[in-house]
Amino acid sequence: MGIGIGSFLLQAVDPPDRIILNEEAVEVLEANQTTRTVNFGPASGPISYRFLIPWLALNETNFRSYRQMRNNGERHRLLNRVLVGNILSLCKSIGESVNERLVGKVEVDRTEPVEIKKDVTLIGVCGGLEVNFLLPHLWGIGKQSARGFGTIQRIEE
Repeated sequence: MGIGIGSFLLQAVDPPDRIILNEEAVEVLEANQTTRTVNFGPASGPISYRFLIPWLALNETNFRSYRQMRNNGERHRLLNRVLVGNILSLCKSIGESVNERLVGKVEVDRTEPVEIKKDVTLIGVCGGLEVNFLLPHLWGIGKQSARGFGTIQRIEE
C-alpha cells in the first residue's frame, strides 16, 4: 500500500514472481493492483478498529515503564498515549499536519510475544482501538508496520 506519491511509485513496480514466507519461496500465481481514494485524517467522533495482526506499541523504554506499572489503568493510559503518538508519527511521515486533538482508547484482549528477528522479541497487543481519526483499511500502525504488524480493520457499526 502507498499514500500520496508512494501510491504512484507502487504503480510503476512490477509484481514479484515469488515471495519468501517463513524462509520458503512461494511462487506468485496472480497479482492484482487497485488504485482508489480513501478518507484519511481527523474525524468528528471516535472510530472503532481491530488489530488483525498484533500491534507492536512499546519501544524498550516504554516497555520497562509498562512492566513497572502496578495497575491496568496506568498501562491503558500509556497505550492510549502511544496510539496517538503512532498516528501523529504516521501523519508526519507523509507530510500531513493534524490541528485537532486526537483521543485514542486501546482495548487489550491479550498481549503476546512477537519475535521480529532472531533474539529480538517485542510484546504485541491484540485487541481493538477507538480514535477520532480515519485510517485506511488494512493499514499498519506502530513499530514494524511496514512488515504488517499493527494492521487494523475498521469495525462498521
